Amino acid sequence: MALKKDIILDSGIEISEAYIEIDRIEAYKDYVKIHGSVYISKLAKESGKSPIKYINAKIDQDNSEYIPLAYAALKTVEGFEDATDY
Repeated sequence: MALKKDIILDSGIEISEAYIEIDRIEAYKDYVKIHGSVYISKLAKESGKSPIKYINAKIDQDNSEYIPLAYAALKTVEGFEDATDY
C-alpha cells in the first residue's frame, strides 16, 4: 500500500502523482511515530532513486497492551531465552 498526491516542493516545482510510502513505524508507550518518504513517482522508487522529501506523523495513543508482547519477544533473542520477569 502507498499513497499518491500532487505536491509542490519548497522550490516551487510541481510533482504530479508523487509516490508516498511508509518507511518505518516506531511504537512508544503512549504514541506512534510514522516516517514516510516521498518519491517523484512509483517508477522512481522502484528504480532505486532517492526520495525527494521525507514526512513524519505522530499518533497519540496508549500502547501499553503491547508491552507484555514486547517483553515476550525479547525472551526469544539468542542468549536471553532464560530471562525472567522482574
